[in-house]
Amino acid sequence: MQCAVPFVESRSQCHYHSRLMSDVPNHKSGSKSRRAAGNAEGTLRKKTGKRGRERATNDKNFALLSRIVAHVNQKRWWHVPPRDPEAYRKRGKFLASSYREAEFWGSPSDMPQKVCITQPLIGDEATIEKKLFGKCISDESIEMEDRFKLDAKIKRAALAKGYDSIVLMAPKGFEKFKRTGKAPRSVELNLLRHW
Repeated sequence: MQCAVPFVESRSQCHYHSRLMSDVPNHKSGSKSRRAAGNAEGTLRKKTGKRGRERATNDKNFALLSRIVAHVNQKRWWHVPPRDPEAYRKRGKFLASSYREAEFWGSPSDMPQKVCITQPLIGDEATIEKKLFGKCISDESIEMEDRFKLDAKIKRAALAKGYDSIVLMAPKGFEKFKRTGKAPRSVELNLLRHW
């Protein structure tokens, strides 16, 4: 499987995700009808007790994960090549959701790239660090060299926990995503492998 290939529109690369999205209610590419998906939602709401609530929460988390994976895999991403040739190996490959956002880090590539992810870690900066390390370890005043070291540490920890990428959102965007399931316009992606 090739990932981060410019303008690749092949759905066969991410067949797994089209299967995932067929279970998401009201999703256009799914094979289930909207009514059938709505009935499935209704049965989840009828369940009571601790197990029923846990199952509904897990189903909601799976639906959010499926939506963000499909969103990321359908989107075109912009990349600024790093100065350090070992940067991908150390920290992963960082991509921005728009050309303008990528310009903050330098001169972006001429062509946007498509990616194929399956197991992302999703959240804002604090959520991601808490998930990986149990606490938030960065702050606004962090130096660039320390940021690079932290990115390398985050990459190692995320790979050890089985993630293939990190989807970073702003705190407000992440809260809205958890509430509504709609991905924010501004997203940063860090590919940990397959770049």
